[in-house]
Amino acid sequence: MTALLLLLAQVAGSQTAKEPEWSTVNVAVEPTARHEAGMVAVHGKGYLMGGRGIKPVEEFDPATGVWRRLRPTPLEIHHFQPTAVGGLVYVMTAMTGEYPSETPLDRWLVFDPREDRWQAGGPIPEGRRRGAGGTAVHDGKLYVAGGIVNGHTSGTVAWFDELDPDTGQWRALPEAPRPRDHCSAAVSDGKLFLVGGRNTSHHEPGAFTAFFGAVIPEVDVYDFASGEWSTLRQPLAVPTTAGGLVALNGWIYYFGGESAERFAHSETHRIDPRTGAVGLTASLNRGRHGGGVAVIGGKAYIAAGSGGGGGGPELSSTEVFRPDRRALGARGNLRDQAAGRQHTPASRRTPATTLASFPSQELTSWHSGLWVTMEPERATFVAANIGHLRVPYRLRQV
Repeated sequence: MTALLLLLAQVAGSQTAKEPEWSTVNVAVEPTARHEAGMVAVHGKGYLMGGRGIKPVEEFDPATGVWRRLRPTPLEIHHFQPTAVGGLVYVMTAMTGEYPSETPLDRWLVFDPREDRWQAGGPIPEGRRRGAGGTAVHDGKLYVAGGIVNGHTSGTVAWFDELDPDTGQWRALPEAPRPRDHCSAAVSDGKLFLVGGRNTSHHEPGAFTAFFGAVIPEVDVYDFASGEWSTLRQPLAVPTTAGGLVALNGWIYYFGGESAERFAHSETHRIDPRTGAVGLTASLNRGRHGGGVAVIGGKAYIAAGSGGGGGGPELSSTEVFRPDRRALGARGNLRDQAAGRQHTPASRRTPATTLASFPSQELTSWHSGLWVTMEPERATFVAANIGHLRVPYRLRQV
């Protein structure tokens, strides 16, 4: 065991500079604290918008680290994933109004960052209006999947729609494999990945907010070439809702989110679009959900959000994710998180001085792309951090 720990420590020391990592961006003035917001990249800058209440749009320049305040949105918009086409930002699945009976927008909205100007787009078909859906762009068209019709009360759907921003034509497509809301979408390798979310329509007698536990671990995938949906074999290791999702350097990353736990999550999942492998990588410095997310200059940024379950505390910090470019050619080192296996989030593991014993089990630990497996009659393992790097682990019954 001592030799194993020394080996892992050596790996940590030798690869620290090359590991994927999240870091907090030092800015002179932080953006407005908000949650259930969105962010999108246009012309090399990020635009944070929306959230509960009417908030200003704020522009982030990663070259200078400066946030600049623009005009507020024309109305309260929240629970949406903005997308950009041709230098314009589109908001398609926002809600407006107060919890729990928020209403979806009846028209999509268009924002011009260069003019700092909003305008109303075309009407959303009455039978397809909803909020909290996942939205992405493919070949110049906008796609929205999932969502909920009636705020946080009822109407979670599996709808999948296409909007042509040039013609304003709205078209219903084959439904996703399952209803979900508070989800996110991203496109990679000609496929749309629908990740995270829950069924907010789930309520129990005396427990209206039982929906916090109705998270959806499955990752659903739409193939634009075949026009068909499928589901990845491996689910999320730590299923959450309202996390951030980006396609970056050939991978899909899903990070943060909320569940029935008291605090927001910090875990980052990494999905291989080609093989469907799902694993964990570096965690956020601050767990959060409902923040704005954008890819700028080959890095992922997340700003604002909520640090706890539900609506608070609202955050104003910004983090940046630097992926491990070296890992792009070593996809085989990313081990799958098998369905139904017990997983303990990194933020909740025992201190490094604490030992945990697991009789008659196989323990597999992933660290820095290295997998170590032990199969003793009674394995003893330190389930914790090595240095400043978290060591994820999982258990599998032999």
